[in-house]
Amino acid sequence: MVDRRIVVALKKCLHIRKDDSVLIVTDTIKRGLAKRFELAARALSNKVKTITMKPTGQHGMEPPSNVAKEMMKHDVIIAVTRWSITHTNARKAARKKGARIASLPNFTENMIDALGIDYNRLESTSNRLAKLLMKGKRAHITTPYGTNVKFYLNKHVFMETPKEGFFNMPLGEVCVAPSKMHGILVFNSYQDLIKKPTKMIINNNRITDFESSHNGRIIKKILSADSKARYAAEFGIGTNYKAKIIYNILQDEKVIGTCHIAFGTNINFHGRNKSKVHIDLMLLKPTIKIDGKIIMEKGRPLW
Repeated sequence: MVDRRIVVALKKCLHIRKDDSVLIVTDTIKRGLAKRFELAARALSNKVKTITMKPTGQHGMEPPSNVAKEMMKHDVIIAVTRWSITHTNARKAARKKGARIASLPNFTENMIDALGIDYNRLESTSNRLAKLLMKGKRAHITTPYGTNVKFYLNKHVFMETPKEGFFNMPLGEVCVAPSKMHGILVFNSYQDLIKKPTKMIINNNRITDFESSHNGRIIKKILSADSKARYAAEFGIGTNYKAKIIYNILQDEKVIGTCHIAFGTNINFHGRNKSKVHIDLMLLKPTIKIDGKIIMEKGRPLW
């Protein structure tokens, strides 16, 4: 049975036409879910193909050569895989050739509802927020859990949008690279590994102290990948009104009423920090001030 929520997302985001050739890239872990995207794609296009590979086992790992070659032959690519192919040469080459690409790494059944949204409403919400961040210079975030951080905003604001020809789904995020961050950061979750408030100290955009707990040690180990991993990389705000917290960052960071701060690499959105890792840490019920003006109060958007 065709899921109309997926059809809406593919039509609005990838603008699939009847004569477009569509490739579903999946693996043996996600092929059952990929079938639902194939059925939705067939409702829009007469030329749909699915190619299945073994799981790559790591985000950013290149797909097999036969998959990479197949990606070069299609107008639209929908990647429903366990591990992300976002930062692979195969994805970049296909996009350079003109393919419109949606990547859904570790997408799960309970994310489908966040696809069936009013995309005009989402774009309007995201645009208003992006303009505020572009005009702003300084940010200040507090939460009831103890976060109290200040930082400067990069002028290059990134808004996840289909207009760029490549994006993750579900949509719904506006983000920017921060600088000179300092203060106390108490994040609420990291994927499904950490689900309770965990504290860190940040000085000059770098984590200088971790909470001496099991959760603190988990994050410290992840951010020991290289010398750049502990630097603040991203400040993002969710704008998707149907997304819910499910402890999967692909969706969690899109939830309206939340924000997230990431550490590690940020060269993909005009940052200068290059690292092997990029991890997003969720903050709930944030109060966010831009140049002293409150744009979110305890998780309630005011823009």
